[in-house]
Amino acid sequence: MTALFSRIWPHLAVVALVIGAIWWIDHRGYQRAQGDAKFERTVTALLIEKRAGQLEAELTDRLAERDRVLVDRLASLDGIERTVIQPVIREELANAPHLSDPAAGYGERLRDAINDAIRQSAGPAAPVRDDR
Repeated sequence: MTALFSRIWPHLAVVALVIGAIWWIDHRGYQRAQGDAKFERTVTALLIEKRAGQLEAELTDRLAERDRVLVDRLASLDGIERTVIQPVIREELANAPHLSDPAAGYGERLRDAINDAIRQSAGPAAPVRDDR
């Protein structure tokens, strides 16, 4: 038995070394693949985070612009109401006591001022019709 083992031993050692070398090469490839995958996940996460930051900044800018437009529009409406529409309505109401009578109508100038007020408060969604 010792004679058989002594003849086979060198072959078994070579087979064991070859199997060990193959396992070591495979394990190194596995480790490299894991490292590459981790690197790709990190890069992807950074790119997603960067893009999300850009989208957030764009959204913030758009919202700020819409806020500015809204503030300007409200200021414009307030100015129009105080300088154009409100004086006409007050003057017509003061000069036309018959308007308190439900059966009586109101004048064309008052109707136009009220329609202008409605048109101004409706904003860009309302169709602008000038049927004077």
